[in-house]
Amino acid sequence: ATKPIADVEAGRTPMQANGIPEAHTKFSWLESRERAPPEGHTNFSWGYVGCDASQASKTSCERTAKDSVVKKGFLASSSATKPIADVEKFLVEKVPGVLVKAMDLSLVEDPENTPYKSKYEARELLKATLAQLESLKSRLPPPEMDAVFAEEMVRIHVMLGNNYIDTEEFSQGEKFLSSALDLMKSANLNLVPELIDANNHLGMLWCSRAEYSKAESYLQQAREIYLKQASQSINSGSTVLPAMHGPDYIERIYTSTLFYLAQVYQHLNRADDSAQFCQQTLNRQLLDAQSLNQESWITNAVQLSGYYLSSWRFADSSACLNAAERVGCCGSALEDEPRAKLIWAWAKLHIARLNRAREFLANSSAPNPADETSDTAQPTVSFDLGRLPPNSEDLKASLAAPRSSWDGRARVCGWRWTYEQACAVSRDALDCLATVRKLLPLDGFCTENVQAIQDATRVYKALCDWVSNVDDACKLLKRRIDLLEPVADQLSPAAFDWACKELRHEVADAYRDMFDAKLAQVESGAKRISGDKLMALADGAIRNYTSFALLFLPTLNADPASALTAQPQGLGDDKMKRWYLLGRLSLARTLSRRPDPDLNQRRALLQRSLDHYKLILELAEKLPFKEGGEYSFTEELSVCKEMLGLLPSKISRLHILRQTNPMA
Repeated sequence: ATKPIADVEAGRTPMQANGIPEAHTKFSWLESRERAPPEGHTNFSWGYVGCDASQASKTSCERTAKDSVVKKGFLASSSATKPIADVEKFLVEKVPGVLVKAMDLSLVEDPENTPYKSKYEARELLKATLAQLESLKSRLPPPEMDAVFAEEMVRIHVMLGNNYIDTEEFSQGEKFLSSALDLMKSANLNLVPELIDANNHLGMLWCSRAEYSKAESYLQQAREIYLKQASQSINSGSTVLPAMHGPDYIERIYTSTLFYLAQVYQHLNRADDSAQFCQQTLNRQLLDAQSLNQESWITNAVQLSGYYLSSWRFADSSACLNAAERVGCCGSALEDEPRAKLIWAWAKLHIARLNRAREFLANSSAPNPADETSDTAQPTVSFDLGRLPPNSEDLKASLAAPRSSWDGRARVCGWRWTYEQACAVSRDALDCLATVRKLLPLDGFCTENVQAIQDATRVYKALCDWVSNVDDACKLLKRRIDLLEPVADQLSPAAFDWACKELRHEVADAYRDMFDAKLAQVESGAKRISGDKLMALADGAIRNYTSFALLFLPTLNADPASALTAQPQGLGDDKMKRWYLLGRLSLARTLSRRPDPDLNQRRALLQRSLDHYKLILELAEKLPFKEGGEYSFTEELSVCKEMLGLLPSKISRLHILRQTNPMA
């Protein structure tokens, strides 16, 4: 409300309608300076807890000195460096004790909401001790304590650098670790554990920055330091870190060096070097059986086995899997997933051997080596399993993979396999895959279960090369269909798009091959087969090829007729384009060959086939292949053009035949 002019002129305090003096509702700078507020309104509240009006006359200084909890110098650093009375005792006893305590704190696993709490506490201890060491520079007794002082400075810098890297503060970590290396170089110190540890962490740091060549240089320095110390039996020069971590500390950090090198070389696309360091890492981890991480070791051994398998080094791959089985039998029982992956790796080994033998079966002029792993240019893989505890028979039985046709490293035959030898390897692979599917059911491990089923169908596909009888080959094709089609019907394309495409294409191919084989028997007069059976096989191929084509449309559950006109999606590279177009070509071909007693129905099938051939040519023009690339569709396009010329005349002949014979 506006002040009455009379009240302002008289100097009286105006009153509001509710009886509260208006001065109490206004900002102080709007009031007359002659009416200063009470002193209590201008002092900090913490100096007047419980003050009443009678205390307001006391001066601010009197009340602050007597009643306030805030003391003089409260903003000063609480961690001010205290003078050290006994320098020798501080360096020999106090600093090592701080290092041990900081290391214990660094190993604490904190809750997720404060993941670095203990590491920050360790950092404060180390920084305070570093400040005390810095204060001693001008007070050291020169001869006897100089070396001790330099060593402790190096250790503090190394631990601080590691601490910063562990908390993902990489720039500060690099600063302290580089400083530690400079200190060791300037003081001519040979602290082997600290040298290896600092280079390891710097290698990790540069690896996190994707600077793999720089990371390799630091890790190779760490490796050279260890090898020099081991070959010359040089004293490590350090008693503090081994005391904190145990007598085998240097060996353990060198194992870490090899592990990091394996990862770096993988990023540098040096697969052979990566595999070599991975194998060395696994072997060294076996030296400390008590702290061995069983599941992690088995996983890494299985991955290493896969690398050797890709290089056709079957004996080395088998050695990795045998060692993994041995490790799995000496601890607690493995979970179903790692057990399944180990047994699955054996299945992949058997499948790879089948495929290798198929190559020699197809090329009869190729030499017949007795052992593909006898190449002396590659090191032989072996593992030191002597320190592991005895096997548990129950665990051994749960991990044992069928391999009646494989006796570890020995092979008694070359690659010229008979049908019986191929069947023995196939049975081993199928038995392994059946166990995998039981351990990884479709409900909880859908992707893995489907992949295991696909591996089983690859076994049947490979075995077909040793089969000369058409009926036996069709039985193998039928087994593939029985494995794949039920799963393809169960999977949701929205959740498993790629798996559905693979399954539909593979089932369709199996139906097509069966149909072609049976139709050839009929046309050659070798066997009488009912038309219904031939039509059923052709319909199976048509149904699955159509489902495959529909999966490339933008909307699921589309009308099959729209597959002829809609533009497919997801055809990025040439490999994918060829895969899709081959499916469409097989669909068109099967439609043109499907028998049917009804001439009208037969004409409709030929017309659908013709439409598909036209669409394939249109898509090939819209989606050209890279010229000179690995994949092309040139030969198939010439077939399409030829069919475009033949099918219209065939449709016309059927039309004439239908007119001349209306009952047909």
